[in-house]
Amino acid sequence: MKNLIVVLLLFFITLTSFKKEQQEEGQELKGLVVILDPGHGGLDNGAHGYFGQDKTKIIESVYCYDIALRLESLLIKKGAIVYKTINNLQIKPINYEYNDFIKRDTNSVFSYDGTRAVSGLIGLSKRVEYANNKLLIYPDSKIVYISIHFDKLPNTIYGTRIIIGNSSTKLANCLKDEFKKENFLTNHKFSILYNGDKTKGIKNLIVLRNTNKIKEKVLIELGNFNHENDLNRLVDCQGRDEYANIICKSLVVFMNNE
Repeated sequence: MKNLIVVLLLFFITLTSFKKEQQEEGQELKGLVVILDPGHGGLDNGAHGYFGQDKTKIIESVYCYDIALRLESLLIKKGAIVYKTINNLQIKPINYEYNDFIKRDTNSVFSYDGTRAVSGLIGLSKRVEYANNKLLIYPDSKIVYISIHFDKLPNTIYGTRIIIGNSSTKLANCLKDEFKKENFLTNHKFSILYNGDKTKGIKNLIVLRNTNKIKEKVLIELGNFNHENDLNRLVDCQGRDEYANIICKSLVVFMNNE
């Protein structure tokens, strides 16, 4: 009888431990606050490319927003708290067939004040201020800022590039490693670039300046509109899922290293 009680007790402890591990495995990002900044939006289309024989125009803003929505869903499932700097209730994650496209949509508004998203200093400052406000709400949490873009460069360059502020090296290196594992990283020798580095042709981007008080902040140029492989990946919903999955995996590694 005594042996049976011991066996049952050990079984209960093992089962409880297993359930706890399962719960923790599904909550790898618990305690992380993620500010997603889908590039452009509203009246600002961003860059564009032309796809296929019909030369269908592909707009940066709506595709970056679609990727942000996919990423948001993954992050929430893993326990993260997620905010987006812009919102568009008209756009949902699009699982179109390969040759269907997301149409231009100007209904994105700034989360900061609900006004129509625009380009320029005023619009970018609203994204930064929105992020800074979250620091006040979550003073003791780990917070990261991820701006999602798609570039237009000479067609000799392809793959993902990561632009960072001076304090963002931990997150940037996690992103670099995960994109490299999936062969998504740029073919250019500079995969991580510092904000405002004129020798590498990098503008001094407002969202990565010191006025954005979030320490770990990055802007990801996922690919190049002028490169066929990058454009093919972007217009494919499975390709956009891959982008979202890689960023999510990077954040899990980032949290594990903290």
